Amino acid sequence: MPEVTERRPSNRAAKSHHAPEARITAVYPYRLKPDLIEAVLTAAQPIPAGRVRFKHPRTNKIRTCSRSEAVINWLEWISESVEFSQNDLSPSALTKKLHAIAVAAEALARLLRESLDDTPAPQVQHALWAAATEEAEDDPDDRLHQISEGVEQLAEWCKTAEGIARGRIGLAPPKPDQPADRLMLSGMEQEPDSRENDALVGILQIWTEILGRSVTTAYFGARGAAGGPLIRFEMACLKALGVGEYLTPDALRERNRTLRRLQRSRLQKT
Repeated sequence: MPEVTERRPSNRAAKSHHAPEARITAVYPYRLKPDLIEAVLTAAQPIPAGRVRFKHPRTNKIRTCSRSEAVINWLEWISESVEFSQNDLSPSALTKKLHAIAVAAEALARLLRESLDDTPAPQVQHALWAAATEEAEDDPDDRLHQISEGVEQLAEWCKTAEGIARGRIGLAPPKPDQPADRLMLSGMEQEPDSRENDALVGILQIWTEILGRSVTTAYFGARGAAGGPLIRFEMACLKALGVGEYLTPDALRERNRTLRRLQRSRLQKT
């Protein structure tokens, strides 16, 4: 997510601590549904006046926009991140891909060894030397052997990652605070452990950094059911993003606690 810095509101906006209720007044051309964006902006009320200054995550240029626009922009970036994570492979599918790469790498390494060894008819080696020379390679022979060794190393890495990924087949996803060193080796690390948590991290950032609110939860009724502005905002955002709509207010309260605890733990380690 991009970094946010405060920008002082104009004199007109300074007369009121909160900006007028935000509405989409033009055609909304992006990935999220306009009616769901309206619901998010309604749940975000009252939106503070003034503008925010941030570095755009794709262009790295400094931009400014109103806070209601910032809410929409941040949701767009969260949506892109969530959509990307939806393409994550299952442990079984990842194991098959790594195995296929390992087999292909081993076959290629074997062919390279046979072709690059001194033989009575080293036509392949001479052809590759000529191609390398065409690209102004200083030492074609050394470069070819580096490539051959790299392919062999790739095959070994794939075998290691394949074994770890295979061990994840049929198991529950790792917990958010579970050590992930070996999962990283197999590509199975997820931080946080689900698309819902990934979205909630960004939504909480909108709540605290864009809207300037604190992460608190209200309780209602004899059972102390969770509710309040933050829960309503999170539910509206999750519906707009199309993830985690099954989460109840009580479940959101517990996830907020877990994510905040993990965030504090990471800050203490840095």
